[in-house]
Amino acid sequence: MKIVTGGVMSCIDRQASENCAIPGLLLMEDAGQNAWRNFRALCREKIDKECKLLFVAGKGNNGGDALVMARAAFSEGYTGAKVLLFASENGESVRLQTKICEGYGLEVLCMEGDKPTVLAAISEADVIFDGIAGTGLKGALRPTAAELVRRINESRALKVAVDIPSGLGDDAFPIAGSVIVRADITLAMELPKLPLFSPEGRKLAGRIVVVPVGFPPGLIAEAEAAAEWFLPEEVQVPEVAPWAYKNRRGHLLVIGGAPCTDGAPFLCAMSAASSGAGLVSLMLDDEIFARTPPDRSGIMIRRVDPKFAASVDSVVIGPGWGRNEARLAAFDAVIEHAASGVIDADGITLLGMWLNKNGGRLPGKDGSTRWIVTPHPGEALGLAVSLGLCRDIEEAHSILLTRPWELLPSMAERCNGVIVLKSHISHIASPEGEYEIVEGNNPALGTGGSGDVLAGICGTMLMRDEMETQEAALQAVALHQRAGKHAAEERGFFTAGQLIEYIGIESYRSAAE
Repeated sequence: MKIVTGGVMSCIDRQASENCAIPGLLLMEDAGQNAWRNFRALCREKIDKECKLLFVAGKGNNGGDALVMARAAFSEGYTGAKVLLFASENGESVRLQTKICEGYGLEVLCMEGDKPTVLAAISEADVIFDGIAGTGLKGALRPTAAELVRRINESRALKVAVDIPSGLGDDAFPIAGSVIVRADITLAMELPKLPLFSPEGRKLAGRIVVVPVGFPPGLIAEAEAAAEWFLPEEVQVPEVAPWAYKNRRGHLLVIGGAPCTDGAPFLCAMSAASSGAGLVSLMLDDEIFARTPPDRSGIMIRRVDPKFAASVDSVVIGPGWGRNEARLAAFDAVIEHAASGVIDADGITLLGMWLNKNGGRLPGKDGSTRWIVTPHPGEALGLAVSLGLCRDIEEAHSILLTRPWELLPSMAERCNGVIVLKSHISHIASPEGEYEIVEGNNPALGTGGSGDVLAGICGTMLMRDEMETQEAALQAVALHQRAGKHAAEERGFFTAGQLIEYIGIESYRSAAE
């Protein structure tokens, strides 16, 4: 699904009115009625007609949508519904919707009125609908609005954001310390907005439900997407041919491991085998090689020989490998011989060192990138500074957590590799400007070794016939998330080793479908 900026959505709204002769009030009516129906269907078991519903309306269109929702709820017999106006002076549509609500018999409160009554309404509410401020907000909420949001966040109520949590703003996250509604559910109108999907913004949005508004389909189809949003179950691993055998499914080389961290490359190798690689070799230092069985669960163990990278279909470099000068020399030799691969963990630090030393980019194949770089946020911070994309870690941290789309494409272009930012929600950026976001929010996946497992899947997907690098990264991230969900449903929290079993199940099942 498309993700758009607030500016693009405003343009769609304006075109619907000016070019398609659709009155704004009609769109507001559709938005509010559909939002209420979606919420009611989603929370049918959590609410009844005795619940106290508080619809908080600001001056803009979000406020108007909230007022339509209030009227829809009241009309269906939710007599505990009340309206709270943020200000006494409002835009034309909010004033009109307020009069309609009053005509229906809804109780309408105002922040500028009886404060004890307002505070009691917030405190007593079972559900609070947040329509205070939308994507048009620039910077932080003003003090009065911020105080209202604090009261809402402190309440026991289920919190439902209309389009976007108030205070989250438009295309740039507000300044540090901003007060923002912590929503349990966000009812995104027509298309979800970009600020919802930063690592910090996603924490505040809760469950995102997309609500159709009624814009002409042509306007939606032509709208410029800032990114594409995928649920893991929407991305299916391509079918493996029934006659495929081990060489047909590809030979992956994993290079990593050092004393005390040799578990990481083994996890990566086992994950690659479980996700469909036909052959997996693991290249280890002499010290580790000497105490490792020659065949470990079907993984072929080899001594370090960077030239061997030319004999395989893809490589994974870095899990548990270390980051000294000797490793940098080996990294350089592997890059010279490998046709494609994944750079993970310690390999990411080595990549930054290698790029600075060589002043170049990762080698491509037939004019396109064949590399996937898989940093977690801490590794991405270091890489951004190393590449000169940010002045320091503090600046990189601010951008990465609140506006990663401003940083990751440049990082991808500089590396000549697809960047996969691993977090509770995954961002995937290519040197060509493609940007995809895969839903996550599975805390069970936040376990040691989970990233090594993902690197192995990425390496396997790179070997699939005719699969572009960006698509390989998307497939890998989605498979990792699906397996994590399956494992959590059956086990609760799990180890990375236990996750590998579910990688195999999900990979085979998805390909069979």
